[in-house]
Amino acid sequence: MRAGEAHCIRILRADRYERYAINFPLSAFESIDPEGMLTSIYTARELGENNHFHMSGYEDIFEQMCDSSLDSYSRQVKIKVGILRILDALNDASNKKHHPPAENSFEAQMLRYINENLFDKLTVDSLAEHFFLSRSQFGRVFKKATGASPWDYITAKRLITAKEMIEKGYTAKKAAEDCGFSDYSSFYRAFVKRFGNSPKG
Repeated sequence: MRAGEAHCIRILRADRYERYAINFPLSAFESIDPEGMLTSIYTARELGENNHFHMSGYEDIFEQMCDSSLDSYSRQVKIKVGILRILDALNDASNKKHHPPAENSFEAQMLRYINENLFDKLTVDSLAEHFFLSRSQFGRVFKKATGASPWDYITAKRLITAKEMIEKGYTAKKAAEDCGFSDYSSFYRAFVKRFGNSPKG
């Protein structure tokens, strides 16, 4: 996912599993891939759309990237090579993936409307009314499409944007207000819960 997108967990089985998170700037491989072919899976699509791929058999890459027994230089090389391999695999998965839902599908319209009005006074009831659904119907359709409840999705995207604003120098209060949080204490608790630290750093 790229900046501005919300992450949600999609649990398919009750088995135990490991999660790996890799953060890197899209500019990290400009010298290797100046045309941005490998990072097009992030840049050549709308936010929140077509960003889920199934991959398997890459545990060894992650283990090599996390190998603390390597010296600093060797580990940096392993990390960069590993990310390149993962990006290449993601591009293959993207090319093989079934065609996404039509741009004007009902689910796409729901996401587009929320993203375009993200910082307005949204409620699940008002969203359901806008799409002529009951609150429960809207919640079911939205969760099936995104894997998250409507309010969890909205809150996550607002928090991500607020965090980016704070990193750019905005005060936490200003970021909270601009991102649709009317109550600062609620924003503060949600921010700490999601990021593990206060919005002031």
